[in-house]
Amino acid sequence: MVKLIVDSGGTKADWTLIQHNQVLKQFSSNGLQPFVQSQIEILQTIDALDLSTEEVNSIESIYYYGSGCGAVEQQHYIASLLQTKFKVANIIVKGDLLGAAIACCGNESGLVGILGTGSNSCFYDGDKIVLQVPSLGFILGDEGSGANIGKELIKSYFYGTMPPDLSDSFRTNISGDREEVLNHIYRKPKPNVYLASIAKFAADHKEHTFIQNMIATNFNAFIENQIVQYQPSPNNPVHFVGSIAFIWKDLLATCLKKYELELGKIITKPIEALTQYHMHNE
Repeated sequence: MVKLIVDSGGTKADWTLIQHNQVLKQFSSNGLQPFVQSQIEILQTIDALDLSTEEVNSIESIYYYGSGCGAVEQQHYIASLLQTKFKVANIIVKGDLLGAAIACCGNESGLVGILGTGSNSCFYDGDKIVLQVPSLGFILGDEGSGANIGKELIKSYFYGTMPPDLSDSFRTNISGDREEVLNHIYRKPKPNVYLASIAKFAADHKEHTFIQNMIATNFNAFIENQIVQYQPSPNNPVHFVGSIAFIWKDLLATCLKKYELELGKIITKPIEALTQYHMHNE
């Protein structure tokens, strides 16, 4: 059986075509975001996928794990858009949080968080998500995420609370003046992706005390608003998916220790673990 496995985050989607225990093809595209992108934008991304007509026609099942697809309505919506290209009956669309849980835990239970463009968390019982603190997105929530870090950097720069040495460097990294930055956020597509792109500045200056304090504040807010709500036992490992968790793993581990928790696995690209999972599970 030929399967297409997809992991779509807020910025990028990874696609793997498999047959039994063999990887036939791997490629990436822009992420598909039902809450941020228009139907036309999503269809354009699907239409431009790096697959030949022969490969498309060979696919018998699609397993799609995507950002913004935690609810049934969005799952049906993305499945219907995928069906415009893939004429297959078996299209399974689930949220990226379930994909993260499967990638980190497989058939075992565990506490899992996402720290990438956005942030999210759940408790997974080895088969399904059984507890989940609601994710409120980049405007109201997403503590610890790239989007929220980018937002905090922009605020500190324009409010004048960023130290002068960082502010001078930030001025050369940010695209345009205040009006242009606000235009990116309030008028242009994918404002969350734009904000997350700003977070790279923090990674480039990760030894600076101001940056470390900002990231620690973000992580503490994520742990308090998300992880602590599951009432985990002391020393319980918390697994993570996402680039922010990987880049700041040492600081993340330190923040978790304050709450008597341990850092478990960190997986930057769930697609590899999801591919292995679907090679051995129908």
